[in-house]
Amino acid sequence: MRRLLNVGGLWVMLGTTKFDSRSFEHNDEVNVAFSSERTSACLTKDFEQDLKCCEDVTLETWRQRPLFEEIVEPIA
Repeated sequence: MRRLLNVGGLWVMLGTTKFDSRSFEHNDEVNVAFSSERTSACLTKDFEQDLKCCEDVTLETWRQRPLFEEIVEPIA
């Protein structure tokens, strides 16, 4: 899963690191940072397009997920 951090449209970081101690200390995570308005605009546009295909998962919808997903989650 990719993550995007955009600071003021001037600086952007794209990568896999999650903001938790395991990611920083144990996992081999990769990020790249750009100081470019053009790159920032392109990545932000891509991210906003991705959001259009997303579905909000509320606590209520998560609780109503199929039984198969509930069983497989701890394994996967």
